[in-house]
Amino acid sequence: MLEERARIAEKIDWEVPQQIINQLAQAYDEDPSKVGRDSTHMSRYSLTGVMDAARAAWIGGTKMLNHGELLPSGTAKALEVLLPGLSTGPAKGHGINQFALELGMGRGRVATQLFAMGAAVVGVELARERYDLATTALERLAHRCPDTYEMVFVRREASRIRRVSNHGALFEARHGNFFDRVVEAEIRVATLIILQVCLPPAVWPRLRTFLEHCKPGCRILSYEDLELVWRGVGRGHQFPFRDIGTPLLACSWAASEGHRFYCYERLAKEGEDDEKQ
Repeated sequence: MLEERARIAEKIDWEVPQQIINQLAQAYDEDPSKVGRDSTHMSRYSLTGVMDAARAAWIGGTKMLNHGELLPSGTAKALEVLLPGLSTGPAKGHGINQFALELGMGRGRVATQLFAMGAAVVGVELARERYDLATTALERLAHRCPDTYEMVFVRREASRIRRVSNHGALFEARHGNFFDRVVEAEIRVATLIILQVCLPPAVWPRLRTFLEHCKPGCRILSYEDLELVWRGVGRGHQFPFRDIGTPLLACSWAASEGHRFYCYERLAKEGEDDEKQ
């Protein structure tokens, strides 16, 4: 078991089903053979927009807008660590039984990959430019795959696409600060949270409050080491997560060597019941 976990943690080039690659290519107008491989299609670290920078500075720091993204193979590997044995594509029209939050979704590629697998997804992005790119990708996906997807609405602050089959699973993209744009009820029912964003220490108290609402069994993929985020809270304050791995994941700033992310499972507090997976 330990040897298998070590193998998963260090392997970078993770296989992604061709049907998922094809749908990402449709959404982002890319050559399927180059999705996640051609550097001209990768979003490396960048700062977006004067107004976006001003908003981020007010919230807690402009490095919140330093954007890179997981590549499809990195996302597939992360899911193997978080949810071992999970099917990587819709099975018999039902898809994966997950409700995912992607906080700091950028162009929405990870959220779109999860949605293509059959998950229900809410993705939030602070930078207007990248939110608009995500919305455009969803519109393109619905236009090019009308038998599978349809747009429900497109608005300035939120857009929604639904899967025609699979019980109408939804992906809603929202513009704004995820601390404000995700409600507590959504946090409490989420089974998977993707937090691939670098947050300054100034907002760590808000992040702790946000994640305290997770239900037992919720899995989290984090750019930040959450144990550092919780450090200094005070004696007797239990770290509410179990470490389930620190895999190297292919991403836009480290496509071949990978970057180390942190994977957690929410533990049950006294009086709470573990969520059955």
